[in-house]
Order: sequence, then C-alpha cells, then structure tokens
Amino acid sequence: MKFVIMAGGLGTKLWPVSTQEKPKQFLKIFGGKSLFEINLEGLLEKYTPEDIYVSTIEDYLRFVKEQSPQLPDSHYIVESSFKNSGPASIYAMCRVANEYPDEVIMFYVQPVVLRIPNEKYLEMIENIDRIVSKTNRLVTGIKFPEFVETGSDLIKIGEKVDLGSTLNFYNVESFVNVVNERMSSKKVADIIASKKYALHTNHYTWKAEPFFDNLKRFSAHNWYEVSQEMRAALKEGADYNKISSIYDKFEKGRIEDFTTELYMNNLATVVELPFKWLHITTWVDIEEYFKMTDENPANAEIVELDSKNNFAFTSDKKLVGTVGIEDCIIVE
Repeated sequence: MKFVIMAGGLGTKLWPVSTQEKPKQFLKIFGGKSLFEINLEGLLEKYTPEDIYVSTIEDYLRFVKEQSPQLPDSHYIVESSFKNSGPASIYAMCRVANEYPDEVIMFYVQPVVLRIPNEKYLEMIENIDRIVSKTNRLVTGIKFPEFVETGSDLIKIGEKVDLGSTLNFYNVESFVNVVNERMSSKKVADIIASKKYALHTNHYTWKAEPFFDNLKRFSAHNWYEVSQEMRAALKEGADYNKISSIYDKFEKGRIEDFTTELYMNNLATVVELPFKWLHITTWVDIEEYFKMTDENPANAEIVELDSKNNFAFTSDKKLVGTVGIEDCIIVE
C-alpha cells in the first residue's frame, strides 16, 4: 500500500498565525511538531519511507524537505501551480501509479492532527487495503459529529454493508459540500440533527485503473484528458518542464467535484473511524485540541476577570488578560 500526504493547502483559516507564506500544516504548535510531521510519524510506525509520497507546491517544498528528511527525493510530488485538490490528487495518482500500477493508494492523510490511538488507525488502513483490493471501489472515512463544525463536508450514509470486517462500513446516499458552499453553523446543525449524516474525514483510498475509469465517466472538468497526457509523459520519462506544462492545463477544482459523482452513483463505500479524530481547520479546532490533550498552547499566562469560555494563543510566554468577555478567540 502507498500513501500520498497532501501538503499543498494554503491553511488560511488559521490566520494570522497561518499564512500563505507558511501555512498551518508546517507550523510547530502541536507539542513542538507540525501537522505534517504528526501524520508522517503515524504512518512510519508501520510503513517505510518508500511507501510514502508528499504532494505540495513549489513554495512549500523547502518546508516539506525540512520536516521529512527520511523520504526519498523522488517521492516529493511538486505542483507547478496551485490548482486545488482535484488536479493535485490526479497528478499524484499519475506519479504513484507510474511506479506502482497495482497498489492501493490512500490520499489526504494530512489535515488531521489527532488519531488516538494510532494503532487503531493502522488497523483501519489494513482493512481498507483489503476492501479496496477486493471491490475496486473508492473507500473513504467518516465520523459521526460530536459538535457542529463547518470545516468538514458531510456524507449521508446508507445501509450498513458486511465486508467481513470488525469495522463499520456503509453505502452512501448523498454528499453535502459544506466547505465549498460556506454553510453557516446553523444550517449544518439543522442537517446533522437527523442523525443520518457523518463528517467526511478525507481518507480517500483507491486503485489507479478504477480511479481513471471513473474519472473518464464522471469528471465535468478536463481532468481525464489531461491525466492521460500526463501518464504518457511520465511513462516516457519527460522532464520537469514538460510535466509542468501538462499540469498547467488542468482546470482548477476540488477533488469533491469528481468524488461527489461516485457517491451519487453508488460507487463508493465509507468506513466509520475506529479512533478519536480531530480535523484542524479553524481556531475552534485548535482550542479543542488543547482541551483534549491538556497541553498549554504556548506557555501563556492567563488572567481572567468576569470572563469565560475564551481561548488565547501566543507565540511566546506572555501575559494575556481578559476583562468582561466570553466566547472569544484571542490570537497574538
């Protein structure tokens, strides 16, 4: 099995600490480690550096190399321009499939900071590997929401399916694009009140040929045509300039522009995560992380007067005082 850590996102929702120049996945604010390092270390408990690839953009390659010196240089997949997760994922699939055409490939392990215990995460990977190999379907993860959040999309689950696993697998009825539609907390709360919806946790896993076959059938963009040109160029050993010129032809879009069609056509299966999971998208998630881990965000000294339910983040040991405020996020 092979893995692609997607590390090219802009991370703008953690502004002002996370910026386009240095986005959230590389910030060492989680026990002295970054989101990127945490995800890499979790995989390396079982898999080798040769099993792991990283997809990023040119501007972030230096951060990736600094934080993953274990990986071979050939396993850094560099996008020549920012086209969003659709083209990035397709290019990564082309690259990995060119070397390992028959392997099961898991994407999008990067945006998660907590998987506790990691042993359960590795157990889930083994189950997904077996299911994808057996069914040739897209398999991805879900988590039933514990609180309202607007940083994750929603999946309406269908019937539970028996796949010979101790984990819970389900068919999919529909997909709700919370992020792209910028849904309000109230609207998300109304949707999940039915108890039929789960958070999509971005553990996309599939094999190359079913992936490209479905891309041909369902992509509304030019992604299939460009992907085939890319695969041919990679097979011929084309240089970086040639690959970049092909990559630039991709139309921008999220990978959900494609996968939503798979959900709607009963070509995907979801698995309920068997571990504690927290998706870091906003400062609310950062607050939740520090609550769960009992860590101090930055050794800040907090003094509160007539205040409650606030969260403060500083980059150094500083005094933060609050007077008469509640439900606020304070970021230095």
